[in-house]
Amino acid sequence: MKNAFKDTINKSVFELINNMKTYKTDILFVYDNINRFHHKKLKNYINSLEDKSDYLSQIEFKTEIKIKSKV
Repeated sequence: MKNAFKDTINKSVFELINNMKTYKTDILFVYDNINRFHHKKLKNYINSLEDKSDYLSQIEFKTEIKIKSKV
């Protein structure tokens, strides 16, 4: 049962990420979060891109889903 939930959540998250990349829409504030802690690296990365609005396309996303029950 837990694995089915994890798989469903994981699939939904990856669909969201793929849509973000396709439509170049940063609804998870990836830019802001990276910029907060790695400003210089992000700036260098963005400057290396031909299309600066397409920064999400080269970012690798990993998810870790943990489901805990009180039973």
